[in-house]
Amino acid sequence: MVTGETVVRGNGRVADACTKDPVSVSPEDDVDHAAALMRQHTLTHLAVMEDGMPVGIICRDDLVPPHLLPRDAQLPAPANDHEQSAPV
Repeated sequence: MVTGETVVRGNGRVADACTKDPVSVSPEDDVDHAAALMRQHTLTHLAVMEDGMPVGIICRDDLVPPHLLPRDAQLPAPANDHEQSAPV
């Protein structure tokens, strides 16, 4: 698996593969802000944080369903199949 600059194989630890300083949004942020962060950082998912604690995950498909995107949309490809995000 390749995540950013880290390559983890076999029985690698999650701690070795996870993003150390993830880009995140708060539940109160505007969805346009979340979409802009995803474009700026070439991300498909953002952590949703409140008071320093994770409260969910938002992905680009939560913001704009794929069937509504223009054919030439320049968004990053999803890393894997997406299931609807749910609170953590």
